[in-house]
Amino acid sequence: MTTHDDLDAPTIDTTDEPDTDVTIDTDSAPDGAEEAVAIERPEATGRTRRRTRRRAVVLTGGVGAVVVALGATSLYFHLEHRDSAAVAASRADVMTAATDGTRAVLTYRAGSVDADLARAATFLTGDFRDYYTKLGTDAIAPNARSRGLSSEAAVAGTSTIRVDQGSAGALVFVNQSVTPASGAASVTSTAIRVHLTEVDGRWLIDRFEPI
Repeated sequence: MTTHDDLDAPTIDTTDEPDTDVTIDTDSAPDGAEEAVAIERPEATGRTRRRTRRRAVVLTGGVGAVVVALGATSLYFHLEHRDSAAVAASRADVMTAATDGTRAVLTYRAGSVDADLARAATFLTGDFRDYYTKLGTDAIAPNARSRGLSSEAAVAGTSTIRVDQGSAGALVFVNQSVTPASGAASVTSTAIRVHLTEVDGRWLIDRFEPI
């Protein structure tokens, strides 16, 4: 018959288990073993320190490279922005000079033709200025006075073709109306390729090519 004592939880008797503590008998170790251990540990520590130093150098070098790269990138975008702004300003100046110069060259009135031609010459430079001055003296002014001619130029649009260092090109679209003293006005529309040169900070027309 099963008694109440038989239902008690089993127990494990550890009195006969072997001692689990482990000791190392260094007296029985071969000669040089302790010396080998003593030598091995400093070498391992040295390698660890060298690896640590190398990692520190690598990390420091990496941070330096990132800083240099960021600085170079910032400088690049700064210069790029500055150059872009300078080009945009130059384009605006070229368009203004081409527009104003073209209008002045093609606009005059019979009663003020000499002053009008002299003013137009201030927008020009080089051989073209000399050519225009001679043409004004020899042909434009005499015809304007004798026939009572007046010319009015209206610029319909201007676009830059190129802007280089000290040189530029623009395309100017013009509606020119020439009116005699008696009679109807004659209106022509044309596109003119205008070449400009920068002289003392001003863009001046040095060539004028109707297309």
